[in-house]
Amino acid sequence: HISREQIDRRLLKSALNRPLHSSQGSSLRLFETKHLSLPDFLDSYVPCEDESTLADYLNQPNVRNAIHVPKVIEDWAVCREIPYEIQYPMMEGGLAPQIKSLISSKRNLTLLVYNGDIDSICNFLGDE
Repeated sequence: HISREQIDRRLLKSALNRPLHSSQGSSLRLFETKHLSLPDFLDSYVPCEDESTLADYLNQPNVRNAIHVPKVIEDWAVCREIPYEIQYPMMEGGLAPQIKSLISSKRNLTLLVYNGDIDSICNFLGDE
């Protein structure tokens, strides 16, 4: 069982503790100095490589129930084997045309867009 707090701390750790390289060739860590460091147990998390953290959280029965995921829907995964042509289209405007089409359709759809301000792949600015 992984808690929402653990998820938040891991995401915060990955966002605030990215290596920065100075012109002198030394490696610095943003927001982590001898005066301030984030807990050591978070060091095992590697952003964009540890896909299990979010999957473990989102696939918990209580979380699936809270976000109204029907039992017939398979477990959440970072990537699914779907045809290339229906994956994220690399076109001007991003997914805006597809989202507008879904919203204006006559189908009874429920959409969940999940992203945030420390998500380096799909942040809130990309969702606006």
